[in-house]
Amino acid sequence: MRRGIDTTDMMVYGHEAWIITDKSVYEPGEEVCGIMRWGHHMRPDGFFRLDEIRAFATDEKGNRIAITPVKGPGDELGDYYELRFTPVSEGIYTLMCIYDNNYVRDEKDVYYEGDRRTYPDILDAKNYPQIYVTNITVGDKKGTPEFIHESRVSFVPDPWEADTDVLHLKLIHDKFPLKGSTVVVVFYDGKEYFERILNTDEEGRIFFSVEKKGVYMAVTRTPLAEGIPGIYDSKEIASTFTYVKR
Repeated sequence: MRRGIDTTDMMVYGHEAWIITDKSVYEPGEEVCGIMRWGHHMRPDGFFRLDEIRAFATDEKGNRIAITPVKGPGDELGDYYELRFTPVSEGIYTLMCIYDNNYVRDEKDVYYEGDRRTYPDILDAKNYPQIYVTNITVGDKKGTPEFIHESRVSFVPDPWEADTDVLHLKLIHDKFPLKGSTVVVVFYDGKEYFERILNTDEEGRIFFSVEKKGVYMAVTRTPLAEGIPGIYDSKEIASTFTYVKR
């Protein structure tokens, strides 16, 4: 754990963020404080820049509440950002952050922030967007939240239940399920830690037990067959979905 150190560029080597909340069920008018950490597989490692991140909460009707991340005071696990908003109606809310950053790689396998416009002679140019998601319930509700199209690659709980012993997730790319994708499922309760590897089925689904109290995270890295001629050769998107069992 590296407290107070900017490790943004570590994303190209496998770092990602995740969001947790202090509980899964809230009441209308009650402030939600999500905490966003940064590191690898729920192992905190410093913090990252916020200049290219968008954070928001979306209700079941698609209404969006913009959120401004604020650096928290930190705790025994290290640095984090706070994501605060106040839901006014009942339903299932999706709390999401989208981080857009771009890198190029030279012949020595060193990464630089930018694209071919900045480095015209670079060996490789890649996009590394990342999507961080969790869900909460306001009131008494369960169901399947609507997929947010602009997130490109994201986990959607199918269905979402605030208190469940088995979590069902669907991995979607531009509204279509991603089959055969590798997903790492991580569990951490402050003491015990484990990882397991799953693959999405023909419908892009995975499921796993969440009976033990603690934090569960699904993380995947999806290479896309697309690029922008002269700017980016390829794109890879990392997505995380976090579930907190209290």
